[in-house]
Amino acid sequence: MSNTATDQPCREIFSMLAYRWDITAALALVEGREPNASIGVTDAARWLPLIVIDQGHAATVDLNKPVLVVAVHDPAKPGTPFAGYLTIDGWHRIHRATQEDVATLPAHLLTAEEEKQIRLSGGDTC
Repeated sequence: MSNTATDQPCREIFSMLAYRWDITAALALVEGREPNASIGVTDAARWLPLIVIDQGHAATVDLNKPVLVVAVHDPAKPGTPFAGYLTIDGWHRIHRATQEDVATLPAHLLTAEEEKQIRLSGGDTC
């Protein structure tokens, strides 16, 4: 996919609240890596009401392709310990997995350094 006005490839971006991540850059980071984690579909699916799902696309996704996950911290308390995990790529796979009763999906859990490298805005970006 490219931007016809500039003939530059489009970048995939994921946004959640005030945070934005460069998914194109994240996929480049994990290219060729084996998944280093898995996610529970039921837990991840709790966030699906906040995500726009294209049903047609969801029906075609590969459930063997790892989702991308980052560790997040409480933005109201900078420097506080880990608060949880957030999927930043793979929501159509999560949706399909819920439809097919798949319990877990493979994942790439990015390191804190990698997450900061691909984060475009939100949190401590300095």
